[in-house]
Parts: sequence; C-alpha cells; structure tokens
Amino acid sequence: MAQERPFLVLLTSIMFVSLGLLELLLALTSLFITPAENTLQVITSAVISTGFLIMGYALYKGLKSGWVVSLCLAFLDAVVNIYYGTYHLLVIDATLILTLLLVAKHYTVLGRPVVKSPVPPPSAPLAIAIVPKEERKFVRRKH
Repeated sequence: MAQERPFLVLLTSIMFVSLGLLELLLALTSLFITPAENTLQVITSAVISTGFLIMGYALYKGLKSGWVVSLCLAFLDAVVNIYYGTYHLLVIDATLILTLLLVAKHYTVLGRPVVKSPVPPPSAPLAIAIVPKEERKFVRRKH
C-alpha cells in the first residue's frame, strides 16, 4: 500500500521539480542566445536547477538528507540571484525556503513526524475510539 503524503509535502516536491525543469530549460536556451559574459551565470543556474530536479525527487521519497540539501540549494540560489542582480527571483527562493520550513516535521528534521494513527490506543474504550465526540448521543430504546 502506498504511503499517503501530506499535501504540502507533495506541493513542495512538485515546486522543486517544476522549478528545476523551468530553470534548466531557460539556462540551456539562454546559453545559445546570450553573449559570452553571462556564461558563468547560465552554467550556475543549470547546475542549481539540476540539483532542484534531483532534490524534488528526494523530497517526494521522504529523505531527510533531501530536505537538508534542498534547503541549502534554495539558499545558494538566493545568494546567486543576489550576486547577479536578479532580485525578482528572490520571491521564488523565499517561497521555496518557507515551504521547506513548513514541512520540516514530516522529514523528522525538527522533531518527530506528525503521524495520525488509524488504530486507537489500547487504553481507549471502543465506543469512544470509533464514534467521534460530536456524534455521541444517548438514545433511549423503546421496548
């Protein structure tokens, strides 16, 4: 049975893969179009976008090391964007860093993951475990 992932974890991995594909395509196309002085920027962007692709898959698989490397890549991308003066891309980097920090518990970076167990603890009475509190009512039976 497949493991169910929270929505924000799936969204984060999709963001990394899609951003990696987009940046890689833009870097490869601009390598042939732009003059030679931007070659270092294009190669740096291509390397970081390849890392985004790989880390998107690692995030999807739930690897703790993938989370750590993804956070480092997002910070590195922010530093590169500041260095080259592409300040409008810092919004994307900030979004990536924010979503990574929001899903940190899932990757057991900031503590234990939040897992809802479908099985009640053995000490819980059966009626309380099965019926939610809002739906519990006492009904008089007619004999």
